[in-house]
Formats: sequence, structure tokens, C-alpha cells
Amino acid sequence: MRVVQAARRCESRRIVAFGIGGDEMSLATKEFRGVYERAEEYGFHRLMHAGEIGGPEKIREAMRFWAWSGLGMESPRFGMRG
Repeated sequence: MRVVQAARRCESRRIVAFGIGGDEMSLATKEFRGVYERAEEYGFHRLMHAGEIGGPEKIREAMRFWAWSGLGMESPRFGMRG
């Protein structure tokens, strides 16, 4: 939450989107709902990365999150381990 709030405080026209990436196994995707809601409230585009660490199940979890959250997926970023 602190990152999206800091982005808002910058009031920079160059900051246009918010996304979360990293260790997707540490928290369930749904735990980020409040952050994405705040990003939407601030007018940021929303990105989500999934599958780089957790594989196909984390991609499915991310897709379900966006479908059920009502936030609308703007730019999914999905990867698969090789």
C-alpha cells in the first residue's frame, strides 16, 4: 500500500500504472485487492504478474481474482517457468 500511496504523492505525470511482481508464493493474490482498489481510485492503470514462480496455478488464481474482483484486468503479465 505504501508504494501506491507514494506514487500518488509524487503527482508525476510519468507515473501512470501500478503493478505487483515478485514472489507470488508468499501471499494469496486476493490479499492485494485493497492495493489494487487504491490504485484504481488514484487513476493508475493496474498490472499483475503471475506464473513466473508459481506456475500455471498462480496464473489461474490471478485470472480468477480479476474476474471476481470487479476491478477489471488491464494488463496481465503471465510467465511460465522453463
